[in-house]
Amino acid sequence: MQSNISHYSTFICGATATAIGIASENINDTLIVERTGLVANEFIDCYHIGSKNWNSVSHLGKNLKKELIQRNILSEAGMVHIPAVAPVLFKAIKNLGINTLFITEVIEVKKIEEVYEITLHNNSGFQKITADKIIDTTSTIHPKFKQYTYSKSINAMLHSIEENLFPFSNSEIIENENVCFEQGRFDKEIILKYSVSNDEDWIEARHKLHSYWQNRPAFLKKWSLATIASTFDIEREPSPLLQRQKKVLRY
Repeated sequence: MQSNISHYSTFICGATATAIGIASENINDTLIVERTGLVANEFIDCYHIGSKNWNSVSHLGKNLKKELIQRNILSEAGMVHIPAVAPVLFKAIKNLGINTLFITEVIEVKKIEEVYEITLHNNSGFQKITADKIIDTTSTIHPKFKQYTYSKSINAMLHSIEENLFPFSNSEIIENENVCFEQGRFDKEIILKYSVSNDEDWIEARHKLHSYWQNRPAFLKKWSLATIASTFDIEREPSPLLQRQKKVLRY
């Protein structure tokens, strides 16, 4: 084996919140590779508010919660201002010294004897590394894991100049099984979640969301779609594999 090839015990695909939690357990011997310049896509990119009960089981999780509250990004009740979380997580990656490559593609993976040889490409060109194991934390639904997926939605943030409080108790919201609305850290930070089936792709999901919005109920006429998430919001049922990968960065 060439001595100039870096070796890691763990190679992680995706700079997700899960990946940061895993890497924090073995910082010097773990590498995270993310194809975009973003972080925690399973929460931030899909506009997922997360659990209101923060179950901090590590020093890292407790410190992250404390900082988000101090910065008024997270309320004591669990409401979070999603766009502001990313800079805090980038700072955590830097301060912890987690080995992370952003805007980097995985070109090839080969099993050579007892290790994986992984070819990467970014603005610096091609490079090879080796790793003992690979963990994929990306949220793309693989057929193998569909049995564990119990919720899939396309989310959007709403905005209104005229309305200050969102009518969460409206009967047309409560009775619509495909649509629900959640509030972020601030009163006018409203997230629309439109449920879709596991088999529907991104184009179909966006079409359904826009169709709903074009024909939305009268009480939503003063609200507009500010922005649509860039990936699906996926929640999974517990499974032995996912429980082993589950870490502390949940908000």
